[in-house]
Amino acid sequence: MLTPDFSGALGMCTICGLVLTKPYCDRDAIMKDLLFKQCLFIIVIASFSCIQNCSKAFQPEDCRSMYEVDEKYYLPYREKHTVAGYQEFIARYPGNMFITEAQMWIDALQFAPYEKLDTVEGYEEFKERFPENRHVYRADAYLGRIEAKRYEKMDTIEGYREFLEKHPENNFAGLAKKRLQELEFRNLDAVLQEKYGFDLLRYRLALRRLKKQLSQEDVKRGEVNLGDFDCFASFVTYQGKKYFHTHLIYPLTPYYPETAPSEAIERFFDPLISKALVYLDSHFMNKAATDGFSFDVSTSVDYFYGDRVVHLAYYFPTNQVELFVTNRIDKKNLFAHSTIITPGKLIR
Repeated sequence: MLTPDFSGALGMCTICGLVLTKPYCDRDAIMKDLLFKQCLFIIVIASFSCIQNCSKAFQPEDCRSMYEVDEKYYLPYREKHTVAGYQEFIARYPGNMFITEAQMWIDALQFAPYEKLDTVEGYEEFKERFPENRHVYRADAYLGRIEAKRYEKMDTIEGYREFLEKHPENNFAGLAKKRLQELEFRNLDAVLQEKYGFDLLRYRLALRRLKKQLSQEDVKRGEVNLGDFDCFASFVTYQGKKYFHTHLIYPLTPYYPETAPSEAIERFFDPLISKALVYLDSHFMNKAATDGFSFDVSTSVDYFYGDRVVHLAYYFPTNQVELFVTNRIDKKNLFAHSTIITPGKLIR
């Protein structure tokens, strides 16, 4: 029989080994605890034994053996190295671990002759014959390169427009947009010099000097960079009137979302548009042939006028610009006689 042993005022139980605060030990509770610990010990030992025995089925030797067996079936087809051979291998051994490699070789062998040919017709035929081939994306890239080179040799406004219409997502679309915009800009320059006595290329140069200055100032102040724009020009008609229009194209919205429309309007007018108006008033010789000067602030990832999103637009009458430039009216009066548009809102 189990008997407790006490020493001093507090006892030490010889069964559970705990210091007793009462002169007795609960024998039933101790026996249940011992039984639980014994059962837990047995379970742990049994589990360890099971794991040890089960792991014998997955020894490295067995894995190596499986690899060698699969490789044995695969090597004859690998030595043949033909599309038909790899296809036969996949059909005969669908569970073989070399299936993925075989399919990769099929795709590569199907694409190789077309890549060597390197023609538009060849790549188009490849895409039609093997639409699921993993090299279709390469065929698209090569097509874009060949097409871009062809249109680049043409180097015409019509050619680049056609290229962008046929291949809007092409890797070279950005370059085509840039070249198209430059050709159109130079065409307009010739028209402006002949009919309006205005040198558009010099105007762009003046804006580029201004944008450099703006960039340096905004970087110092930690502001959104107003100098990060490219410019384009055109004639536009608004409410039946003809304006010489300057497009200020940014890659990202050049003001913070929380900026109030009135703040955004002045943010661009004071350091940028007002100075452009001064230049236009003094250099645009045939002002009588147009009703005014207009601007838009827009965004396009490629700085391209053709896909820009307009955020602000300003329409200034020619006579009011002259009064403003010569300090006969202030900015407030100029705005009062002009039209300024923000998204969904007309401000006069």
